[in-house]
Amino acid sequence: MQRRRFLQMLAAASATPLLLQGCGWGGTGAGPSTGDAGTAEAIDADILVLGAGIAGLHAAMLLEEQNPGRRVVVLEAGQRVGGRMHTVEAGGQRFDVGATDIGGNYWMTRGLAPRVGVSILDPTPEAMAARFGGPSAVGVSGTLINARDWAGSALNPFSGRERAIAPPALLSAATGGEANPVTNINEWLAPALAAHDIPLRDWLAARDWSTAAIDTMDVGATYNGLDQVSALDVLRRNAMLRRGPQSVGSMADGTQALPEAVAARLKQPVEFGAQVSEIVQHDDNVVVVAADGRRWRAPRVVVALPPGPLGKVRFSPEPPAEQRKAWAERALTAVTAIHLKPLKPFWEADGLPLNMWLDGSIERVFGVPDANNRIERLLVWVNGRGAQAIDQMDDSEIGRWAQRELAGWRPAADGATEVLAVRSWGRDPYAMGAFAEIAPGRCADTAQWTAQPLGRVHFAGEHTSFDQPGIEAALASGLRAAVEIAAAEKDAARTDASA
Repeated sequence: MQRRRFLQMLAAASATPLLLQGCGWGGTGAGPSTGDAGTAEAIDADILVLGAGIAGLHAAMLLEEQNPGRRVVVLEAGQRVGGRMHTVEAGGQRFDVGATDIGGNYWMTRGLAPRVGVSILDPTPEAMAARFGGPSAVGVSGTLINARDWAGSALNPFSGRERAIAPPALLSAATGGEANPVTNINEWLAPALAAHDIPLRDWLAARDWSTAAIDTMDVGATYNGLDQVSALDVLRRNAMLRRGPQSVGSMADGTQALPEAVAARLKQPVEFGAQVSEIVQHDDNVVVVAADGRRWRAPRVVVALPPGPLGKVRFSPEPPAEQRKAWAERALTAVTAIHLKPLKPFWEADGLPLNMWLDGSIERVFGVPDANNRIERLLVWVNGRGAQAIDQMDDSEIGRWAQRELAGWRPAADGATEVLAVRSWGRDPYAMGAFAEIAPGRCADTAQWTAQPLGRVHFAGEHTSFDQPGIEAALASGLRAAVEIAAAEKDAARTDASA
């Protein structure tokens, strides 16, 4: 979403007249549900928001601000707010185990954060260069070398254009820059681009990348597999990176500070432990049923659940088959991150860069510096099939496995690390993955049906926005849901006035 479009939506949200509190379900005059969902007495609200990630919380905040008298209730299956924005403390450090980056073009995020008292830190040009253009090591067949030596190394099996590109940069070289036919993110679904809605592996092969190079690209790529994601989806995501300032900031107290600050502004505390199992629509209200039998009722509902958990919710009446299919086929990338504390600078023993790309096992390793540019943490990042394989172990086993694998590549690391945290997003029952992917051949239908309102039910979440990434997409979706509800209530008021 461009900044101009965001401002237009924000103006619409604040300018749209809403129904008076007494015209909604304000706690009196709410008749009993005629459905058979659950047995407990329903708790009335004016708006229900399902999911306390930043998308749902942003929608709730905007809905309260539109009409300070309305009762907005947020239901959350887990025991914390933030969803995939998750910050932890371990080993004397506070760090993110989920979303981390605040893009320079994250207009909504950068506007919301100071408003709720959250600080954003932008890196120096030197830090940016170190992060995105700094030295790296490459590990192939058990041997580790400096990436700068890759082109002339005997380990390099490639020829031609492929030989000159280090493995970590192969996929971005093949899908970014001039190789990307998506030049305008707002036109990514243009008919002329539909031919790119095929498996990314096939798309790369058609552009004369060798099978060996494609297999190399698949290692560490943030997808479940190059055969499982649409090339058009990948090109769409790459096109989003072209817009606006390219700096990447972070939140001073971790990203979870933002949803916590937004939740603290709400009039009603978030209801935790409310795992939604059923949504029943009636002529003038929606009943939401939790797995423990609790029930809530409101004229409108915002569903801000990731596709996996959403697919487990029963609806009455059922959504159109196309909409169910769009939810069911929207996989989220399995990502498992292991955070290690270095007990000594073991990487100095072999003189190779700390950051690594490896042709298997732990896949990617990044050094995370503190404010004084000293490495305080190592991030082991495993994606897709690699993550799915290690997710068969419990967290403690995964941590020990990562330490063993690291020591196998760099013997000086043996006994030189401490496990701080293990976070498996693929195994998280309330997320079921980290990044929403679009399956091959499904781009147009996914865009059409993912966020299509279903009667009195509206949808939000990072996966429902297609022109911004990450946190920005989540905020944009919450704003869109609030605008939809404002427009629906305005139409209802106009109908009542003319009756």
